[in-house]
Amino acid sequence: MKKNAWFTGLMSLLLLISVGCNDDDEPNVEDSEAIGQVGEVEPQLEDIPDVVATVNGEDITKDFFAMYYVPTLKRTVEQQTYQEEEEKNDEEALRQQIQDDTLELLIQQQLLLQEAKSRNITVEEEVIHQQLQSFKQQYESEEAFQAALQEENFTKEELEQDIKIQIMINQLMEDELKNVEVSEEQTRELYEELNEMQGENEENMPSYEELQPQLEQQILQQLRFEKRQELVEKLRKEGEIKVYL
Repeated sequence: MKKNAWFTGLMSLLLLISVGCNDDDEPNVEDSEAIGQVGEVEPQLEDIPDVVATVNGEDITKDFFAMYYVPTLKRTVEQQTYQEEEEKNDEEALRQQIQDDTLELLIQQQLLLQEAKSRNITVEEEVIHQQLQSFKQQYESEEAFQAALQEENFTKEELEQDIKIQIMINQLMEDELKNVEVSEEQTRELYEELNEMQGENEENMPSYEELQPQLEQQILQQLRFEKRQELVEKLRKEGEIKVYL
């Protein structure tokens, strides 16, 4: 098992093992004020064509692209507040990078969605409604929920559309992994890697039995990621993609 392939997951598990962060990890007032001082990078949507790409004849429109691109650009700018000045990107480079990343994400999403439809994978409206309600419960009121949607450049209808897409893709990946089983050998190997990464704190390591469910989930998550990438590459080779951005 290559360590670099598992690094992100291992770090997540190590976080579960560790004592946890203290109050000093929370942003202070100065940090919050700094965010407000960051100059906003304009998305310049007027430069975006009405159709940014077609995937097997289906358009990815400018409006759909902007729904993901604008909030991603905003969050990235805010995150750059905490970077050293020499690490920050100039506005044009940042815009281009976020545009490229967003377009690639949407092309992959469209390929997977088309494959899900070809397998007759559907989502009941009630399932979408339940997921929407679970989102709403994270906010104190309907007004707060609507304000959060506006902040993220989403309408309620667009959020419902995104929920449906993600559920369909998740079901597609479950279909891809339906015959995959995680062996005890795999979980024990991952446990030993965690042990090694703990170093001097090894004595604080929970037992294998305690961590086994998380270990299995981490391995399945990695397998799901790898299977998704394989499926995207297969669909990309078989399909026809035209990019206009």
